[in-house]
Amino acid sequence: MSWRFVSLPPQDGYHMVTSFVSVADYVNRGGKNTLLVFSVKEPFVNVGIHQEVWLEVDLEFTKKMKIPVVRRDLGGGTVVITPGEHDYFIVVRQEDAPRNPSELYKKFLTPIVNVLRSYGLKADLRDQDIVVNGKKISGNGAMTHGNSIVIAGNILLSLDIDLISKCIRVPTEKFRDKMAKDMSEWLTSLERELGYIPPKEEINKKLKEAFEKELGIKFEDSTLTPEEIELWEKLASEKAKEEWIFYKDNRHRDIHTERCVKISSAALFATLTIRLGSC
Repeated sequence: MSWRFVSLPPQDGYHMVTSFVSVADYVNRGGKNTLLVFSVKEPFVNVGIHQEVWLEVDLEFTKKMKIPVVRRDLGGGTVVITPGEHDYFIVVRQEDAPRNPSELYKKFLTPIVNVLRSYGLKADLRDQDIVVNGKKISGNGAMTHGNSIVIAGNILLSLDIDLISKCIRVPTEKFRDKMAKDMSEWLTSLERELGYIPPKEEINKKLKEAFEKELGIKFEDSTLTPEEIELWEKLASEKAKEEWIFYKDNRHRDIHTERCVKISSAALFATLTIRLGSC
């Protein structure tokens, strides 16, 4: 079976959160299953569709550092996305994907595990995450878009925990320190494990080889079609509008409820979802 392999230059946050939609639309119209890879060119804070920005984001810090806030169409917690991750989107027809979530993740994430193992790392699939020596190095999520299944995830190349923790609104600086400490103990990266960051071209080559071997497919290097690009640009421009980003905040400007944040590690990461990767 022939798949597309599409590698794009670094994108802004508005293009990242809409990229898979245009590719899924292409697959829905009879296009080939696609592995799309790229990274972001600048950090951004990604909030879920149901969240109020002022409750989740330290806007004073993000405005000072010129870090954009991007609202996605999907639910979930606030995530901070940085250039220190290599992002991938696996977009396949529903008939090519297992219906059982565990089998779905095993089928399409085993190649990612094998790429990490090729660097001599003790990588394992744990539910929908990939861990190295028990620490999370890749977070993944899946969704249905029309007749397509999208698996979105990343490989952490490096970690900027200080930046991530400063983007999130917290009740006290003591809480922020604890959040940063917990993240440092819970997450890892290729840089931390290997002592260096492999070139992205090398990672892409390994990804292609691992997917071809595990799934019995053959990639053709490709680009997005004009129709994909047109839809992508339209969606990205809509996401950049302030009325979309702050629509939850603007509904009742005079009514603001305080945020309740638990300090236990489990609750912290379930609530804030510090990447890795819900889309």
